[in-house]
Amino acid sequence: MSKKTLIILVCLITFATGCVGPGVSDYGYDLINGYEVVRWATDRIVINGPSGIVIKSRVTKVAWNERYILAFQYPLISEEGDVDVDEVDAGGDAYPDKKNPNYWIINSENDIVFGPYNEEEFKDKRAEFEISEDLKLRPVEDFKN
Repeated sequence: MSKKTLIILVCLITFATGCVGPGVSDYGYDLINGYEVVRWATDRIVINGPSGIVIKSRVTKVAWNERYILAFQYPLISEEGDVDVDEVDAGGDAYPDKKNPNYWIINSENDIVFGPYNEEEFKDKRAEFEISEDLKLRPVEDFKN
């Protein structure tokens, strides 16, 4: 095999594996009771549960204890302003709606998801569930390995 052929072959293999596998900034990590944070693109950060995606993109902050998972999310909207997150998450151009953030609470012991809430509703529900104020939402990046 000539040197030129070898170089071309190495370049093709490098290109192919770079396009197929996860990107260098993609990650995932476990939370509790089968829940996890998964990032596979800049605006595609979700919380998966035992039966699939529980909170869709873009989750930016999380916190958890032995029972509850708290999440802060900027829902994705299309460039036209459509808020059909299901369709947007399937592909296409979208961006986080930073004007209308959502808060979520997951009871991981019985797989019940509460939300989306605005900040006031979230605080009320958090108090109702007696979730300590010491449990602070932090950027999802803070917990990756």
